[in-house]
Amino acid sequence: MNFRVVTTLFVLCIVAEPTLGGIFGRLFHSDPEWNTLRVTWGVNLASENVFTKIPLKVKKATNDKGYIKDSTRSSCSGKFLGDRYVQPKKPGIALLYDHSGYFVGLQTYFPKSALQKSSLYIEDNVSGNNSNVLTAYFVDPDIICTTGRTKSQYEAQKIGNALYIQNGSNPLRDYIKVPLYENETVSNHWYKGSCFTSMGVHYWYNISKDMNCDNLLPLFLVFNHGKLTGFGWAIQDKIPNNVHFEYPDKDNLKRFFDSTPRCLKDIYTRGSGLSMMHVYMNSKPWNLLC
Repeated sequence: MNFRVVTTLFVLCIVAEPTLGGIFGRLFHSDPEWNTLRVTWGVNLASENVFTKIPLKVKKATNDKGYIKDSTRSSCSGKFLGDRYVQPKKPGIALLYDHSGYFVGLQTYFPKSALQKSSLYIEDNVSGNNSNVLTAYFVDPDIICTTGRTKSQYEAQKIGNALYIQNGSNPLRDYIKVPLYENETVSNHWYKGSCFTSMGVHYWYNISKDMNCDNLLPLFLVFNHGKLTGFGWAIQDKIPNNVHFEYPDKDNLKRFFDSTPRCLKDIYTRGSGLSMMHVYMNSKPWNLLC
């Protein structure tokens, strides 16, 4: 994927917005509300694997999108919260729902790799495969396996009202609560990186040019109009043949980092690289500009 060409294409689309209004209409009015969940950035908006819309109700997931319940784990027991559903034909994404069938969390999983050092990676069996799992909850973990969300709460919140990233084996205790507003980032050690057209402004946790990549949190945040509207994963390895991931080349790291850690460049030198995944909580993430 040539990210430089992609950026040029998006700029051309912006200039041609009156002609392409059906796709890029209201370009400067991205909605900052958490009303739609989409995963995976890309330029081909016609592809089902780009800005893929995630079903927020379990019936929609199973009836229309081919998700099935993961039989390898029991509901609300073990290392995670909620009922887990996966797409056998498209591994890499798992959805978590409460007992009422409302969406509460998103998991990213891939074959276990010795390279991954962060506490955000939890080893688990997903659909019979030993995997590294990254987990995000969009509601208070305490309610997922107790009351769940009511219909009125779901209608008011849609995706949820907070973002919790699990960072240990106890999901009720081990998590990072992410700041919801851009003016809260610095006090919580999140530092501004670079902006990429149609991706947004990236923020990274406690990052520096000379850091050890073992200490690099595989998580970034995206803000729009001062509010958190997205996040994503940055995995220090190439996850092969997975439609959910994005694979930036070494020359394009500057589009994500204000000052790229040297250790990340070393990963490319060794023949590997980053696998990234963007997750957006607003309806038209492709409208994000720099």
